Amino acid sequence: MTQEKWEAFLANASIRNALSAYLYKEAKDNNLLPQHVTPVKCNVQIKSQPYQAIIDSGAAVSMIAHSVVKELGLKIEHASNSLIVSAVGTSTRPLGIIRDLPIEIEGARIPITVEVVPATSYSLLLGNDLSKKINANYNWATGCYSFKWNSKKYSTTTTYESDHPLPKQPTITKPEELDFYEQEYLTPRESYSFEIREIPEVNNDSGWQIQPPRRRPRIYKPCRVCGKTDHLFKDCPENICRRCNQKGHIAAFCPNQVPKRDHCKTCNQSDHTHRQCPQNHCRGCSKLGHLEIDCPIKELKQQNLTLACGCNRQTIEERRSQYYSHRRVFHCCECATPQLEHGLFELEQRLVCKPCYTTFHQRLDRDDPRSIYFYQEGEGKGSLVNCKVCRREEPRSQMLFEDSSAQDLWFCNLEHMYAYKAYSDILYNHNYNLWTRIKHYTESTRSAGSAYNLNQTCIFRLAKVLLEESDLTITEALEPQTNDRMNHEWSMNEMSLLLRAERDLLYDDEEITLQQTLADSIDISHPDFDRQIAIVNLKRSFIVAVDLCNEYLIVRHQEELDQNQGTCNECALIEETPEESEEEKLEELSELEPSQITEQNQKIQQLEDRVQKLEHLN
Repeated sequence: MTQEKWEAFLANASIRNALSAYLYKEAKDNNLLPQHVTPVKCNVQIKSQPYQAIIDSGAAVSMIAHSVVKELGLKIEHASNSLIVSAVGTSTRPLGIIRDLPIEIEGARIPITVEVVPATSYSLLLGNDLSKKINANYNWATGCYSFKWNSKKYSTTTTYESDHPLPKQPTITKPEELDFYEQEYLTPRESYSFEIREIPEVNNDSGWQIQPPRRRPRIYKPCRVCGKTDHLFKDCPENICRRCNQKGHIAAFCPNQVPKRDHCKTCNQSDHTHRQCPQNHCRGCSKLGHLEIDCPIKELKQQNLTLACGCNRQTIEERRSQYYSHRRVFHCCECATPQLEHGLFELEQRLVCKPCYTTFHQRLDRDDPRSIYFYQEGEGKGSLVNCKVCRREEPRSQMLFEDSSAQDLWFCNLEHMYAYKAYSDILYNHNYNLWTRIKHYTESTRSAGSAYNLNQTCIFRLAKVLLEESDLTITEALEPQTNDRMNHEWSMNEMSLLLRAERDLLYDDEEITLQQTLADSIDISHPDFDRQIAIVNLKRSFIVAVDLCNEYLIVRHQEELDQNQGTCNECALIEETPEESEEEKLEELSELEPSQITEQNQKIQQLEDRVQKLEHLN
């Protein structure tokens, strides 16, 4: 090959790139390229500033260069007691210690203690103290540095081997110049196939003329419809569209296809997207206005999961039932019951379960905005029902349900339900007696236990109003009446009689009074009548909580008795008062009138009789 042909040959840039790639490959295959091995390095961040850190398994402690400390404005906290000894035996004293310096590796913030050294060859050196702390591993095959922090696995790429930087080399234009550049190494580039052809001579004064490479015609794969190679499948004229059944195109490019959605698919408005729609229902918090991915209680769930909400883990585990799954990693901040993620609701910056959430809103006033939202748009939507008798609106969980083929019947309590059932029986059969039907429901064997708590006269009035046989309204019929068995006021003597009867401390003449009181309040002729149960139920109708004093068996408020451990204030005062001498007692007796002395003697006699009776019973 002549010199002119060689010059024309090297004038092509593609030929030069191909020759460079060939020479580089030959040198690399024959291990002629010198390589330079460096320490293992990885990328870290300190105070959001990027640095390269050396991972040194031969270093006992982690170290940071003093220049980096000054650059980041860090302060040396303590003096160091360590002595850094290198592999060749030289030793140096660190400048100080910085404790809990946060470094960030692949998003993980790890506090470490570093020794400050006057190093210039590196910025940060990570020693075995960090590797042990984060349980690190290194894979030499892949160059991957993996570790575990806060129960989460991380991995980052590292490098430990690189080639020498290559100087720029001149382009060879003459064959004899090859002797001067036998040891050069070229950077690999993309190469192209070429053919040597004759190039006409050119005038040297006109400079270099680069011949562009020939481009091969584009060859398509055979079309799977017609088998030709001059077009793609989507451009085949034999294609039949599945949308419009016309030839020449496919359904993806059909002119009759539905245009892209330009409006919200929730409310069909075009002024916002689906994600921004105010009518979106979040599955995370069951509120409107956002999707679950944008739910504002994500932070509360993270605090609940890590017990940052202040709840006690031991209390939560004690509430865990045997049938609870271990997937219940969340908990209710109100009742401390383990819960699943989708069973939590936000309530006053806390997460609670559905029963606690519902109970809170049921106790609110119906005019409260939170209660209005709960029953109209929240979890309680559609849960309010009306009592069939009084038309009072209450949640279903607090109402009684009576199954009926005609309609769903809900009632506030048993009295309303039995009044409606007695009313329905009378409508069905006019020969029924109203009082008979009421006693059938309130005093039958099946419901005998509830007969002591039901107000039969109130039930009778409600049934009369429903039958339109009374001038009263429902509101007036529900008001307590003086003739109601369960609504009359109890006197102190009657309450004392019932309380002493419960303890079997009655005189013979008081038994008749007790039987009369029970007969006025309860049907004692019922075959399932139980005296003790009747007395307990009558005690529930007391306006205030009362009980007997343990010393003198007199009626006192329960709060007063609890304060004095079962005794009244007078008895507690007597116990605290010091005993008087015999002379003082005689002086007090001389000052009393004869009537007072007689009254006190009678009281003493009654007390002695009660003591004798108690001793007889014991």
